[in-house]
Amino acid sequence: MMKLFSFSLLLFAVSALPAAPSWIWLPDRSRSAAFRKTVTLDEEVRSAVFHIACDGRALLYINGKLPFRGTDTPWLNLAVLKVQRYDLGKAFTKGENVFAVTAWPGEHGAGFICKGEIVLKSGRTVTVDSGPSFLAFDRESLRVPGEELWQSRNPSGWNLPGGDFSHWKPAKVLGPAEHPSYRDRVDTAPLRRDDCFSAAPEKQGRLMLDDFSDISSWLGGPRRGHAPAATRPVHFSFGSVPAPERDDGFCGELRFAFREKNGVAAFIKNAVYQTWSRPAAITFAADPAGRDGALSFEFEDKAGKRFRTAELAVSGSGWKNYTLPFDRTTVPEFDRLAFPVAMRSLQFRLREPGNGVIRLDDIAYLADVSNPRKQLEIRSEYRQLAHAPGERVRLGFRVRNALARSVECRFELRVFSPEGELLRRQRASAEIGAASVQMIRFDLDGFSRIAPYRIELAADNGSVRNTFQGWLGVFRPNGRRLNHGPMYFGIEDQEFHTAPYEAGLHVEWMKLLGVDLLRGIFMGGAAQYERGAQTGLEAFAKLWRPHFDAGLELLLDYAADVPPWTISDAKKKNDPNWHRNRMSDLPEMLAEHIADVAKFIAVHPQIRYFEWLNEPDLGGFGGTADEYIASLKLVYPILKQYAPQLKVTTGGMVVTHPYGKPGFTRRVYRECADFYDVAAFHCHDDIETYKRYQAEIEKLAPGKPVANTEAGSRSYQSAPELFFIQAAVLVKKIAYAKSRGSEFYIWFMLQDYWDKYVNADDSFGLVTVDNQPKPSFLAYNELIRRLAGLAPAPAAELDPRLETLRFTGKEREVFVCWPRQDSGNFLFALRSGADVVRTDIFGSSETIRPRNGIAMLTSSALPFYLSAPPGAVSPGIQPLTPRGRRSGIPGGSCRCRFTLTNPLPETACLELAVNGRKLARRLEPGASADLELPLIIPADALPGTVAKIPARLRLGETEQPAELEIAVALPVPPAGTPPHPLRLDSAAQLTELAFDPVTPRWSGPDDLSATIRINHDMKNLLFDIEVRDQEHCTPFDGDRIWKNDSIQVALSPEDGKQVTELTVSGSTRDRAAVWRHRAPDAAQKGSWPIQAEVVRDSGVTRYRFAVPLAETGIPAHSGTRFRLSLLVNDNDGGKRLRLMEFSRGIENDKSPELFGRARLL
Repeated sequence: MMKLFSFSLLLFAVSALPAAPSWIWLPDRSRSAAFRKTVTLDEEVRSAVFHIACDGRALLYINGKLPFRGTDTPWLNLAVLKVQRYDLGKAFTKGENVFAVTAWPGEHGAGFICKGEIVLKSGRTVTVDSGPSFLAFDRESLRVPGEELWQSRNPSGWNLPGGDFSHWKPAKVLGPAEHPSYRDRVDTAPLRRDDCFSAAPEKQGRLMLDDFSDISSWLGGPRRGHAPAATRPVHFSFGSVPAPERDDGFCGELRFAFREKNGVAAFIKNAVYQTWSRPAAITFAADPAGRDGALSFEFEDKAGKRFRTAELAVSGSGWKNYTLPFDRTTVPEFDRLAFPVAMRSLQFRLREPGNGVIRLDDIAYLADVSNPRKQLEIRSEYRQLAHAPGERVRLGFRVRNALARSVECRFELRVFSPEGELLRRQRASAEIGAASVQMIRFDLDGFSRIAPYRIELAADNGSVRNTFQGWLGVFRPNGRRLNHGPMYFGIEDQEFHTAPYEAGLHVEWMKLLGVDLLRGIFMGGAAQYERGAQTGLEAFAKLWRPHFDAGLELLLDYAADVPPWTISDAKKKNDPNWHRNRMSDLPEMLAEHIADVAKFIAVHPQIRYFEWLNEPDLGGFGGTADEYIASLKLVYPILKQYAPQLKVTTGGMVVTHPYGKPGFTRRVYRECADFYDVAAFHCHDDIETYKRYQAEIEKLAPGKPVANTEAGSRSYQSAPELFFIQAAVLVKKIAYAKSRGSEFYIWFMLQDYWDKYVNADDSFGLVTVDNQPKPSFLAYNELIRRLAGLAPAPAAELDPRLETLRFTGKEREVFVCWPRQDSGNFLFALRSGADVVRTDIFGSSETIRPRNGIAMLTSSALPFYLSAPPGAVSPGIQPLTPRGRRSGIPGGSCRCRFTLTNPLPETACLELAVNGRKLARRLEPGASADLELPLIIPADALPGTVAKIPARLRLGETEQPAELEIAVALPVPPAGTPPHPLRLDSAAQLTELAFDPVTPRWSGPDDLSATIRINHDMKNLLFDIEVRDQEHCTPFDGDRIWKNDSIQVALSPEDGKQVTELTVSGSTRDRAAVWRHRAPDAAQKGSWPIQAEVVRDSGVTRYRFAVPLAETGIPAHSGTRFRLSLLVNDNDGGKRLRLMEFSRGIENDKSPELFGRARLL
């Protein structure tokens, strides 16, 4: 039994802060250096984590051995100056160890730094930080190259324990981690030591974990003492509620329903878990509302050990402050912990049975807050999601000072247009009290343009400057449901895991959007834990009542978790994992349960659809295809018997997921055709993949309606342009689904949830965790307004440069348009007998009045809408048409041909102005004239992109902006000349192939990135490609090596008539493998014996290979233009999970028209 504590005030004895690591080298930074540090350990090692950076390159040894041998060679920072993490636990042993480095200067200087933490078996931590305790020696003074000669001059082994090293000197300390030479070149945050509580008063403070002002929820529920039918969030929840008496207006409300004494509920929140620290105490405020209970906290240390603190009693009524010291008196085996630690859960125990709530607030650590990121926290105040055009905008931000002293802060708010133009700037200042929060407000003039605006608030307290980034939405919300028939516009939320107040806010957001359909999570065990019980089903009815009242209908997603009474005792005994992937093996019991669910559905007609299990071909169902097919055949007739109006869908199939069960999807669609009404699938990929999936399912389930029960796109959380890409993907996928006559579409999901799920990094939501609308929220709002109530119609190509989807109704016709490959802003003409309304993706509209039956419009990079009366619009004569292939290298010129055509019914003067030149032609109606212009490609233009040259076109009395587009070709110089490096290192160049909770998303350039260099020797294209990847996997051979970590290349002459496609990969036979998948001569396909090598070096795989030009049909002479596409595959754990591309045409649509351009110099 743990000791129970009740404290209001404590004094703490705190430990000293360990020295931080320093940058080191020799006094002469132009010389190569060797460093050694002796580390004596009196216990076996549990783990050893080192963070290391080298300005240059270095070899690392532990006890004379290369610790990465067998997986990576030991070069550090071969490509970039960056702090990297290394797990060296297997290299250190009990006794004397030597950490040794030999290092060479870099291009811009020389420096070495490391922060090491060795956790011993007892839990004690030994630190190894670079500094004067490192011994250093000038390698070049020996005048011998190579490691073997180096060691021969040091008989005892310079990198081994023992020996006389008295002639070595302490390393020269260049400065701390934030040294001026490095603070702007490298992120030194991983090098800081903030995991121990400092004795320095100026570094002590209150590190806030949750003040509940974010209007969020903790995940969790009952552990013991509850009624079996009690479920979350109706009976158990923990999340934000308004609390006017608190300093920030919010607190947390923990709801419970215990029927036994000493009932326990536990809750977890990722945003809390991710705050690793070395707390001296845990503090919080509580209003137990007359209840007698206790709180304790479960933690995890950095070695993975879990432990729970002593309990702290809470009782009485009214707010009180509580403090639980974090030391030997409250934490078992405190001296064996490996700091820092993270809070995994908060546990509440109620002494007596009962239902009710307690309130908690300001859960925090007393800890060292010397890390700048912890001193000053900025959170936005939620006021409203939508601001009307022209309406004054009032923005509020809660700024929290973690220090134990007041600080003077200066603030600067900046607001940017979608194009990145700075529109507003306001400054403010305020004094923020010790360990307290201050509301900072700004009053702005309204914005007339409907659009999402990016906002930044910078806060500076004199020593720390932090910046908050968010969004401001100016738009007209739909405010109600507009659509009442297929295709339904749906949304998924996490209402099953969301506390009531936050869930109510989400319902209001759904009303703003005007969505029709909610995909509601339903767990069989929660609904009917005991046979015949109705309490859980009634809880789900209560959970969804606000959604029904808002006019939404429901897709009941029976996600998983059949009741335990439908599973035999034998299965529970023989299958240790039965409780994780629960599936009934008692058909008669499952039938009884489904009958009860069907009766529940029958009395709630708002439940329109029923989905049987989530992603059964992936992991939501633990059985085989045979077992799933049998269960669907059992479930379907029972549902139809009691709820004949209900439409039953298959589980949302992942189709071609890397971890999908082979053949599962095809069998279900084909063999269960009489036992489902709608074929459901999931697709979080791009629009081209979505089209392919939809077409495949339409073939597998002929005559069946198709629906997407889960499909989204990530915005990520850094680059603003990726938020706009998410909005564009949303419009393309949902509009395309509607054009195919889909039954419904569920966007995944309403709000980001990375703050809730442990180790989640999700960014699929339409709303940020700070309750601000992303551009995708505005885009969905406008899409529903434009397409509600319309029917898909046969496509009408308004312009060959546009992808066009057409929808019709009684009074209007709407075209959804976006540019095809290599197109953006351009002029196009339509014939129209009525005004045409052009609306951008977010809802900003302009009316185009035709002149003599011709409407002139401008395209845009993002999707847009054209609206007119039915039948009024048809393709027109395009006034400006490019001719031939237009490409040039960065900084070069290109002679481009264009045709001017008069689309008007009368003679008119057409004038094109570009680069300071004007070319004019007077043309009869329908007449044309050819023009030729030399255009300069900007020197900073990126190969593989399209350079857009601004121009203006005057057509009679009107003048409009235009853009002339030139494909930017990759210059390929002769061997010996430095090539133009291509870099693939951003999320915009990435395609994820797997979207599920068990597959982590791309985590940055270290996870996958590439630098591509191409030369030629007039006989071969010489490829030199470096790929950075955390794991190198090559399990496949033969024609399947493209599934490995590999490089795919596609080439063709400029006319695209002869295509060569090849893959270069490492292999299990320790040599490069090359396979030619496409060739000008089909007989040449197969293994290709060209010069190739694949070498792996410290997280970098280098591919070097030569492609004979004579075998590709590409002429081998200077100035030759050709087409090129290149793709980098990432295989982790034996599965192809993601890829990066230079141009397209290899993945999905294999078309040379999608290849990029290149030119031999």
